[in-house]
Amino acid sequence: MSRPGGQQTTNYCCECAASQSRCSADTCPCVASRRMCDEHCESARYRGDCLNQAICKCSCEVDPAKPAKNACSKSERCDCLRIKEGCSKLCACKQICKNKEQPLKKIQKVTKPAQGCNCAKSKKQCVKKECPCRSVYEFCSSACKCCGDCTNGPSKFHVPKHVQNCFLEHKHESSGLIVTLIGEDYIYRGDFYHESKSEPHVEEQLVAAIYDLISKYKVDLYEIVIFVSKSPCFHQDCDPKCEVIDECKSNKACAKLLGLLLSKVRKELSKVDVKMTVKFLYPHLNRGDLYTKQGILCMLQAGIKVEPLLMKDWSAIMDWSPHVDHKGEYLKMWNDHNLDKAVAQSQSFINECRRALGLSMKFWVAEIHEIVKNAILHYSEIRVKCGELNDALKQLDLTATPHKIRSTPSKRRSFIDMHELRDKLLMRSSTHDQKKNGSNMSVARMETFDPGQILLHLQNIYPLSKGQVPLNRKETKIFKVIKLLLNPGKYEMEEEKLFHFDESQSELPLWDEKDLDQNTKLKPPSDEKRMRFGNAYKTKAQVDKALAYYESAEDGRRSLSSMSSRFTWLQNNRHYLDKILKYKETGEFHITRIDALNLLESRVVEGLQEMYNSGAEIHEDSIIELGRKHNHELELFSNFTASKTWIKKIKATAGLVSRKITKLVTVKNLRDSEQLKDSAEKFIEMAKKKILDYHPSEVINCDQSGFLKELVSKRTLARKGSKKVEVALQSISGNTHSYTIFPMLTLGGSLVGPLFVVLQEPTGAFPTNRPIFQARNLVVCPSKSHIMGSVLLEKWLEEVVEQYAPKKCLMLVDSWPLFKKHDSMREKLSADKEIEFINIPAGCTGTTQPLDILFFGPLKVVVRRIHRHVRANGIDFGIKIRDNIIKVISIVYEQVRAERFRRFRQYGWHKAGLLKNHPGLFETPAAYIFSVDKEQCEQNGCQSTPFMRCAHCDISLCFKCFIEDYHFCS
Repeated sequence: MSRPGGQQTTNYCCECAASQSRCSADTCPCVASRRMCDEHCESARYRGDCLNQAICKCSCEVDPAKPAKNACSKSERCDCLRIKEGCSKLCACKQICKNKEQPLKKIQKVTKPAQGCNCAKSKKQCVKKECPCRSVYEFCSSACKCCGDCTNGPSKFHVPKHVQNCFLEHKHESSGLIVTLIGEDYIYRGDFYHESKSEPHVEEQLVAAIYDLISKYKVDLYEIVIFVSKSPCFHQDCDPKCEVIDECKSNKACAKLLGLLLSKVRKELSKVDVKMTVKFLYPHLNRGDLYTKQGILCMLQAGIKVEPLLMKDWSAIMDWSPHVDHKGEYLKMWNDHNLDKAVAQSQSFINECRRALGLSMKFWVAEIHEIVKNAILHYSEIRVKCGELNDALKQLDLTATPHKIRSTPSKRRSFIDMHELRDKLLMRSSTHDQKKNGSNMSVARMETFDPGQILLHLQNIYPLSKGQVPLNRKETKIFKVIKLLLNPGKYEMEEEKLFHFDESQSELPLWDEKDLDQNTKLKPPSDEKRMRFGNAYKTKAQVDKALAYYESAEDGRRSLSSMSSRFTWLQNNRHYLDKILKYKETGEFHITRIDALNLLESRVVEGLQEMYNSGAEIHEDSIIELGRKHNHELELFSNFTASKTWIKKIKATAGLVSRKITKLVTVKNLRDSEQLKDSAEKFIEMAKKKILDYHPSEVINCDQSGFLKELVSKRTLARKGSKKVEVALQSISGNTHSYTIFPMLTLGGSLVGPLFVVLQEPTGAFPTNRPIFQARNLVVCPSKSHIMGSVLLEKWLEEVVEQYAPKKCLMLVDSWPLFKKHDSMREKLSADKEIEFINIPAGCTGTTQPLDILFFGPLKVVVRRIHRHVRANGIDFGIKIRDNIIKVISIVYEQVRAERFRRFRQYGWHKAGLLKNHPGLFETPAAYIFSVDKEQCEQNGCQSTPFMRCAHCDISLCFKCFIEDYHFCS
């Protein structure tokens, strides 16, 4: 499929035109053949323009060898059943369950009855659900017996007091929700309330109601707006608390449920542009902010617009209530309940999640909010508050040009329209009976002045000379500066509006060519020598052309006016014409010293850029050599010497500073970088197609990495000005000798089997008189070298892959020569092992191998932190001793295997491009393990200070109890 203009696009499984109901009728080949659109359409689904996709993928895993008696039978466990959808092949159950078939008979949708209700007149008229209008989710109208003058009338809608209280006080259990359904010639508003654990959440009540509406009646919705007192939960209210979310039996994830609802509504209505907005007041913090952020992230990924509930919407909720005690006191109520803090916290969570997904940040409240609010409350102190507001606006630099506002993060926030703010808060003097019609200056403005008054005062200080004489050079400069300062037109400030900032506009240039003043001095271009004529720089060819025109007259010369009309850069300046004639006489193309230095600087900077791009070492002598080379080529200066000041200027212009070399690459690899990039992209595309045939637990990345026996950081805190920084190690050889680990990581984020470890032994074998420490999660092998060979590879295949890898799996390995011998490796495995090996191209592992992207690095951070603690506290623990190495790597590996780090382990796959959806927010192992908040070790009888926190049982232990006593928690 191609677009006009020859622009190629992705070939989808079907070629349905992008429309509101794309892939929803039998005209779509996929729909006609009763199959879902394949993964090629997944990107289209993420944009929301394909309706033939699985709404959800349940995680009910089923063993194919056993009958599926209870699989996908409980709605609280199975997401597909919960949203009343049949399981698809993308689900973990692989359709081997009771929910695999779609219902054969669908409920026939009917048009809503046109006749109104016949509810009897009373004070609580049309309150109960028995009201026919309420049962079809309609407001009462003039066709009803009540004529719409009832509690279900559009003009008398109100929020019950118990629901309204949820938007005032943040209680642990209770929550309230108000929904507005908007369609073509249709609007309806309803409320829901949750009070105790035994009741369904307000979001669950909402989903049931909307599903009842769209499954029974023909309705044309295009937007669902949800106002909720606290953010939809994400396993915060599970009872009992779920340790592993994928195995949660309660499945209280209302944020995920709303995303499923949006997909369900789009599919039922065959409309891909149905929108949903969720506005919440308080963040749901029952189990900490990580779960709260995951809930917000889940909604954003589902295409839901998430915002904090601002005062404008909140006051509307108060208006929907008939309670007299709340009427008209919104600002005071907002302050009394400290709702500012709740909104600011909600905004912070939303922006953090938007940043994680690469979306632009939004700011609904700002630091000037408090000043504006107080100014309104204390009208008598309006002038003082306006001064504070003025200072705050100056700090935000509201008079800056739009591109400057976009380029500075601290200037991207706004509270209200500045025009409106100016008219409401800016008090102006009315001494001359002037009307308050506003001004053409912004709030942060400079007062106007009279230049004549300033000159009169200057005349009193500096007496005038008796006669007027021409100004010398210095006096001319001072005159121009004073003239510029006394020109009021230079200080007219443009009025700006400050609205929502869009990150996508942050790459705009800081100035435009049109913004330059005509007197601005420009540096000459760097392509060749040019002669300067005022602000213009002309090449030798251009000067020769002007000279030829000068000599083309009959008498061999032309007037200055004639030359200036043809060549405007001469500006009727006799000096410029004389410069051309002097060039004609001498034949020397002279440029000024400043222009020559600018030209040389440009050439040197270009040369440095080429050296940097080619991967060459750059030092100050490189700058000197380039300066001499280009000076000789351009014939600019005789006896050129590069001063320290000139070298410093060149480094600043080129943006160069001294940096440590972190990686050495060959010239061939550098030259082949584009080719490597293409190879990596082709491998990713090939691997993604193969992955479709496997379950996430059957896609495995295997790689080896060397660990120094004693790890030390490259940086440390030292006294300022220290010339020599020394760090004491237990053994220098520990920092030069290594051991190797060989993990296996699945696409689902699980570590397969025990960790294969190769220890370097001088004899190639462990001593027979002293057995090594036995770690249950390691397979330890000795070798004369820590580098794996064919013997060790065979041992890894027999003891790890054969026993712990799935019978059918896809293994991603690098291009190590032994890994390329696929047939040889399969021979070492049993016949029932169906393992497909694919090799990552050489030189591409840094960007395409998940273990290299985000696993080995964080693992070394934890080990390095343990080694540093031993050295810093003088603990009698031999870091490079064999048994201690085994203990440390065994404990660290088991900690990293914890379920709480599953998203961390999956992120490498996502970063490599092999996992489409972002796994969600996560903590790195080091961030969690070493964030100890206890004052004492939690081991019985131990009084020591805790050092590490277990990622499995969440207890904090000291170094001895955790490492030396081998705290193995799985």
